[in-house]
Amino acid sequence: MKFVPKTFTVANVRKVMNLVDILKYGIFFMILLNLLPLSAFFVGSPLHNIIGGIYSDFGFAGVLTASMVLTLTAWSLLYTQGLIIDGIESRYGDTRKWTSDENNIHAVHLCMFKFFNAQAAWQQLVIYFLLVALSGILVVIYESELWYWSIVAALLGMGIGYFIVILFCLLAQLTEPTLTLLPDPVARWIWAKAEALRCRLFEPVGRKEQPPHKRRIEPTHYVAVVVVLILISVGIVAWIFQSPPQFIPALVYAYTLILFLIWTFSALDFHLARFNINSLAVLIVFVFVSYLATDMDHSFEISVTDTVAQALTPVEVAKGSRQKDNLVVVVSSGGGIKAAAWTTLALRDLIMTRPELADEIRLISTVSGGTVGAAYYLNELCHSPIDSPHFWNDKDEIEKMLN
Repeated sequence: MKFVPKTFTVANVRKVMNLVDILKYGIFFMILLNLLPLSAFFVGSPLHNIIGGIYSDFGFAGVLTASMVLTLTAWSLLYTQGLIIDGIESRYGDTRKWTSDENNIHAVHLCMFKFFNAQAAWQQLVIYFLLVALSGILVVIYESELWYWSIVAALLGMGIGYFIVILFCLLAQLTEPTLTLLPDPVARWIWAKAEALRCRLFEPVGRKEQPPHKRRIEPTHYVAVVVVLILISVGIVAWIFQSPPQFIPALVYAYTLILFLIWTFSALDFHLARFNINSLAVLIVFVFVSYLATDMDHSFEISVTDTVAQALTPVEVAKGSRQKDNLVVVVSSGGGIKAAAWTTLALRDLIMTRPELADEIRLISTVSGGTVGAAYYLNELCHSPIDSPHFWNDKDEIEKMLN
C-alpha cells in the first residue's frame, strides 16, 4: 500500500482550492504588479505596447509619489485579502478551527492563513512587500534621471506611504487595542501615544463596543471605511479644482487605478459569493447597461471610399521634394489628449510663422495622441486656408488642454 502524506488528502486540497478561489483577484493583481515593471525592458512582455513608456524619466517627485502609492497598493492588497480570509467562515466554515487542532493542520493551508491574515507579523509584511512591490520600486529607480537621488526619493516615498498606513489603522487600533495590525515599534509607539491622548470622539466608540458575537462590523473594517472616505474626499477636491500637479507621472495613476480595482473586486466577490454570484459578471453587465443607457456623441463611422488617384510611393515623394528647398518629416509621439493638443498647436505655430512649411511637409508619422493632433491639423488645413479668419476655430479649446 502506497503511503500518501496526510497533507495531500482530498479535504485539505479542497480547502486550499477554496482559499485560492476567494483570493483569485488578489492573486491576479499581485501578478499584475510584477508584470508591469517587465514592460519597461522586454518588448515581448505583456502590456508592453500599451504601457511601455510609463516607467521612463522620473524626477525626484515622480519617484517619491510612485513609491508612496505602490507602498499603499501593496499593503491594501495584503490587508484586503486578510479581511476576506478572516470572514470566510460564512461560506466555508470557521477558518480558525482549521488552525486550532494540531492533528488536522496541513502545512499549505496554515501558511496561507498566516500569510494573508489581517493581523500581520513583521516577517509577513516584509516578505509580502518584497513579492509585490520590490520589482516596481527597483524599475522606477533604474529608469529615473539620477539613480542616487531616486534611491532617496524611493525610501522617502515608502516611509511616507507606511506612515499613512499607520494613520489609516489608527481608528481600528483605538477601537480595539488588542489588535496587532502593524507589529513594528514605530506603529506601536504612535498608537500608544494616540491611546494616551484619546479624544472624546473615540472614547464612546471604544467603551460601548459590542461583544464579538454581536458585532455588525469588525473593528478592522473601520480601516477600509476611513481609507475610502479620505480618498473620496481627495478625489472630490481634485475634481472641483481640476488642477492636478504636473509632476505626477502616469505610473501613479496606474497604481491608483489598481488600488481601486482591488477594493472593488474584493468587496463584490466577498459579498456576492454568498449568493453564488460572480462579481466579474456583475461588473460586465453593469458596464454593458451603462453603455446602452448613454449616448456616445463622440463616435464617428468609418467609411471606405475609392481613391481618386493612386497613392504616391516613397520614391515619388522624394523625387517631388527635389523641386523644393526642404523636405520636412513630422514625427509626433503619443501621450493622450495633451499630445494631441501639443501636436496641433506646434504645427499651427510653425506654419503660421513660415507658411511655406505647409508645402514642404511630405510625411507625417504619429502615434496615439499625436495621431489625433495631426488629423485635427490636417482637417483644418483642408477646409480653410491658413490666413482665413475661420482657421483654428477651436484654438482656445485646444490651448486649454495644455493648462
